Amino acid sequence: MNSVIQGLLATKSLEELIMFRNSGHSGFEPPTPQRSPLLVNGRGPEGDRKEKEGGMPVGTVFIRVLEKAWAGRDAGDKKEQSPR
Repeated sequence: MNSVIQGLLATKSLEELIMFRNSGHSGFEPPTPQRSPLLVNGRGPEGDRKEKEGGMPVGTVFIRVLEKAWAGRDAGDKKEQSPR
């Protein structure tokens, strides 16, 4: 499981989708995160953000783990992380 999460963390396209960025590096138009109920559930840019709803706990935890890992990476932290 750890190697799967590490692989997902290294996926630039997934990071761009979840963080609402589009660098166009892949040469094709990525899916729009605004169309995903999970991605706009209490997060995202103003105008796309929806009021926070329950009912998606696994997806919400997954996104939080990814965001925490990317923030740590960008800050240069070398700490171990746990999804718990």
